Amino acid sequence: MGKADRYRFYPTPEQESLLRRTLGGVRLVDNKALHVRTQRNHSEGVLVEFPHFPIFPVLVAT
Repeated sequence: MGKADRYRFYPTPEQESLLRRTLGGVRLVDNKALHVRTQRNHSEGVLVEFPHFPIFPVLVAT
């Protein structure tokens, strides 16, 4: 089993705001990906894995 370290940080109010907005955006994209994947699974009956599942082609590295 790997070792885990825990760290605590105390962001400034400005950093906290940026962190909340960033994580909110990440959560939004993750939830959208899960929703689309689930919908395709129900409609097509096939489980689509993420590497073969370009939801946002703009974000895919070229």
